[in-house]
Amino acid sequence: MRSFPRLSVMTLSSAFFLTTAPVWAGPVYENSSGGSFTFYGQFSPAYADFDDGSDSKGEGADNAKSNSRVGFTLAQPFGDYELGFKFETALGLRQTSSISQLYTPDGLHWDRQKLRHVDFSLKTPGYGTFYLGQGSMASDNIGDRSYSGATLAGDIAIGDVVGGYLLRRSNGVLSDVTVADAFANFDGGRLGRVRYDSPDFNGFTLRAAYGRNILDSDNGDDYWDVAMAYENELASGTKLTAGVGYMYRDREDPNAEDIKDTFVSGSVLLTSGFNFTLAAGDRNGAGAYYYGSAGYNADWVSWGGTAVTIDYYNGDDMVTEGDSAESWGVQMVQAVDRYDIDLYAGYRRYDYDDNVSDFQNASSYMVGARWKF
Repeated sequence: MRSFPRLSVMTLSSAFFLTTAPVWAGPVYENSSGGSFTFYGQFSPAYADFDDGSDSKGEGADNAKSNSRVGFTLAQPFGDYELGFKFETALGLRQTSSISQLYTPDGLHWDRQKLRHVDFSLKTPGYGTFYLGQGSMASDNIGDRSYSGATLAGDIAIGDVVGGYLLRRSNGVLSDVTVADAFANFDGGRLGRVRYDSPDFNGFTLRAAYGRNILDSDNGDDYWDVAMAYENELASGTKLTAGVGYMYRDREDPNAEDIKDTFVSGSVLLTSGFNFTLAAGDRNGAGAYYYGSAGYNADWVSWGGTAVTIDYYNGDDMVTEGDSAESWGVQMVQAVDRYDIDLYAGYRRYDYDDNVSDFQNASSYMVGARWKF
């Protein structure tokens, strides 16, 4: 049976913020020596519904593609050098990716794993930038580079929307295969790490990092990664971005196989507003995928830009050897510049099968809004 949305503190507060949000950007304070303090944040409520082929369930939650958060940055120049600090935490609201047919987490729960950044940096004039603390690894955002303006509603990270839901076999029985497992993508994350970024060489930067999951006491694995990123704007106005990354996860458990991920992505934005994205990834012979999208960023209305995108995902061997996963989706994001709000909607279809049995086709949709301050 369909599960209808329940009124909750988060649902009511979402409605309040969206109807009363002021026109406000985070404050910036500067000192006499060129230093600055910047406060920022965002609130990102959504409603996501998943149909597994037999039953459907929808819940209000925080959009895991761009969750609600607050943070601040500090920057202080010392001659040609700049010392920085960044603190950022998610608010701990229930995530769209954490809900399943069998489980709905509490609306609000904060623990230390919600910390996103506790990060020191040193920017040098000729030797690049050094980082120390909880923050992005070298390959973070390398596998999902995109000029699509509609990623808030859906992109290569398919599991962010309804990743916790279970896929249903053709005989009607729920499997233990989640959307996030079957439709995975590879990309660096955030860890306690040391990281180095090279200076920019005609749009190219090289990055390297070593890290550990310091927020999870049960995870003693070591993480190493390297990446190369490219970003440039041609004289014609066409924008290009691309990246290739490699991450090695050295497992603490001697009986567990080490994980080696290689991934690449690239995107182009034409002056017309059309944009195209390609991405692919491979996990040491235990899973591979490719992804593509085509979109259009437009100025159809006076109160903000409009972005529409269609995309396609194909993966193999993600959960078991011989399995296959296909998905397509369509997304739209509408900016409301006056209020710093993005309204969005996305729809996606899922087709998964393995060597044991067939699965029912599934679908999902998500609608919501993000207010940035």
